[in-house]
Amino acid sequence: MKRIIIIILFLFVGFSLFSQTRSAKYVTVANSNSKFSPAGLAEGTIVTNLTTAQTYVLTAYATAVDNLSTASKVLLGTTTGNNLIDYTGQTILRTWDVGQVISGTVENEFEWQFYTPPTISCNIVGGILFEIGTSNPIVIGGSTTYTVGDVLSSGEVGTNGVENPLLPVFGTADTYLYNITYAPIQIPINDWTDHSYAFQATQDYVGIESGTAISPTRTINAIYPYRKGAIVTDLSIIGDPYTALSGIIQSERSSTSVDYTGDGVYIYFAQLATYDTLTSILDPNGFEIFPDYDRIAVNINSSGLPNDYSGIGYNLYKSKTLKYGLTNYTITFKQ
Repeated sequence: MKRIIIIILFLFVGFSLFSQTRSAKYVTVANSNSKFSPAGLAEGTIVTNLTTAQTYVLTAYATAVDNLSTASKVLLGTTTGNNLIDYTGQTILRTWDVGQVISGTVENEFEWQFYTPPTISCNIVGGILFEIGTSNPIVIGGSTTYTVGDVLSSGEVGTNGVENPLLPVFGTADTYLYNITYAPIQIPINDWTDHSYAFQATQDYVGIESGTAISPTRTINAIYPYRKGAIVTDLSIIGDPYTALSGIIQSERSSTSVDYTGDGVYIYFAQLATYDTLTSILDPNGFEIFPDYDRIAVNINSSGLPNDYSGIGYNLYKSKTLKYGLTNYTITFKQ
């Protein structure tokens, strides 16, 4: 991005200097401008013709402090002093990079250093991970933080990288809020029934500079849960794995630790058949107990959900023998 700037380096050599250039703009910066190319403005020089466009490229910083990291090094205004803009005490938010072409008026270019472009947020309330078949109220909202004088426009929230007509544009407003019902189903058929949605807010702005504020992406997902339980029923013979075992709402992980409590029970752990199969099962002391478990292929049908699913393939891991006296007995299942 090109910027044209008039850079005047001035060392307060006396107020008499002001009287010679009453119509000039000036800026004081530590040290000299010898690190700007093309050079030619010696320290203490004042240029009166500020309407002529000039281009400078920062070639290097003279010292560590020449990158304008402190606001006390920048003074901007007219040489009359009547409408002097003193940035002392303010924080310089950004500065030029070595090799950067600098353009614009003196005022605009130094205001650029103190200017924060608008930022926009995107937040989701109500959860981000759900079981397929459930119905979930979700709130999507955010706001734009901007500088007084910035003009906002074209605010909108898209899903999965495209505009979504179900989320009306918020245009020039600096806040937005949407309420949706996320109801993912086994085979998505209409709005808000898919297994994943990525939300991102954008809004155009015009101010000291122009651009588009873009929020972080926020995602909601729906999955078929892991299932676990410590029960007396031998599910390899009888019983319903969905109702007999409880769900663990989490995405696929390489390692999952589960606490079990029970007496005279089989230990169960079930995961989607499409997940990587387990290669290790560890007891609370870290000892390998994988040989003590059978892997059984089952199809699971949900029940009691707003939109039940069916025929979902799982691998059910079951202890070969009954276990006794379990209290918060932690077993780690590893892929």
